[in-house]
Amino acid sequence: MRSETIDSFKWFFREFVNMMGVKAPQTILTDQARAMEVAIGEVLKETIHRWCKWHILCLAKENLGDAYSKNSDFKDAFHKILNDMLTIEEFEKAWKELMEKHGLQEHPFIEKIYAIKEMWAKPYFAGVFCAKQTSTQRSESANHMFKGYCLPGSPMHQFVTQYMKLVAERDEQTDYEERMNKLAKKSVTFNFGMERHAAAKVYTDKVMRIVEKEIFESGNSTRWRSKYQEWRTVLSTTRMKLEAIWHWYLIGRGSSRMNVNYKLTV
Repeated sequence: MRSETIDSFKWFFREFVNMMGVKAPQTILTDQARAMEVAIGEVLKETIHRWCKWHILCLAKENLGDAYSKNSDFKDAFHKILNDMLTIEEFEKAWKELMEKHGLQEHPFIEKIYAIKEMWAKPYFAGVFCAKQTSTQRSESANHMFKGYCLPGSPMHQFVTQYMKLVAERDEQTDYEERMNKLAKKSVTFNFGMERHAAAKVYTDKVMRIVEKEIFESGNSTRWRSKYQEWRTVLSTTRMKLEAIWHWYLIGRGSSRMNVNYKLTV
């Protein structure tokens, strides 16, 4: 787009919805462009709008200066808050402690992003389908990849030719990955029934490795309190590396099924 105005974004989003069979996306991730935010609010009224986590980190580096770039303790803790806090209670507690520790409570940038934390903080993504993507880095990478096929200022016929070449090569790579996934014998690491079922019927090999990582990490959690209510069991756990409380709700006691409220971004 040559002009990033409200009207141009509104036109773009309307055309995108039309191209997708008049079906708006469930979720959209963007940077903090005000024009885009206004256009989304007017055109994609049913779409959940959130900000890209990668851009928040870039802004932190730009606005906090040495406090972020040269202070590894703050940087590591800041990243942990963005990536690992699953509940609002955890986030609020960790945020307050970190800012007080480094004397940044009244920093203009910190105050600004905290006031709009619902747009980027992970706990506020609970229940929001993001296909495990909370950053537009993948889009940025795709943009960079396309520039390798077609130079800026190329004539339209060359643009179309190179675009079709890119699509063909990506389709070929996708087909290859699908064939390899079907041929691969998915192994299990922990021999849990849930793991065997997932490997055989549910996940691709790459996603299976992610599931196994979560199973492995669960060994770092310790249940420290439980209470029983009429229709649910509430378990609270701690994880050593996070030093925070994670809440789990096991629902449907007495039935053959249990639902677990596990607030990962999905």
